[in-house]
Amino acid sequence: GLRHIAYLGHHTSVKNASERLAGYKKALKTAGLALNSNLIEATVTEQVREAGTAAMERLLSRDGQFMKHGKPSFTALVAYNDLLGTGAVNCLQKHGIRVPGEVSVTGFDDVSSQYPFHPRLTSISYSRAEMGTRAIAMLCESQGVLLQAKGHRLAVNLVVHESCQAVAGNVH
Repeated sequence: GLRHIAYLGHHTSVKNASERLAGYKKALKTAGLALNSNLIEATVTEQVREAGTAAMERLLSRDGQFMKHGKPSFTALVAYNDLLGTGAVNCLQKHGIRVPGEVSVTGFDDVSSQYPFHPRLTSISYSRAEMGTRAIAMLCESQGVLLQAKGHRLAVNLVVHESCQAVAGNVH
């Protein structure tokens, strides 16, 4: 039921970052939701929690509804990964915004449960063992020849934790 979904991500010069942003846009379109470019912050260059906090501050600073009323115009956030997502949650909480009560947050890579962090992020998980196995096999097959980029894809799973819920009585 959440219809205003923001995106916080890595700078799109990184291939998988551009693919994740494209996936966000495609999912909005598939769901019949309007794309609002003001709800996209894809400028992060570091994979640290503080970068997620800073990016969320930038997103909020241009959100007219937040600036006027202290409540963001979005009710959900898709983060490039869990580190950026936990940084975003820290920022939201610092501003008195309840996660998940007012904004639901999802990450990618399902590592937030490895840290003392609340709420644990709902996240996309994949098999690191399979990724490592494929990488070693590719290296062995290359026989010392420079590897060319290929579009290998891994299966993913949605892992639901505490950071997402419908916003009761205020779904928009």
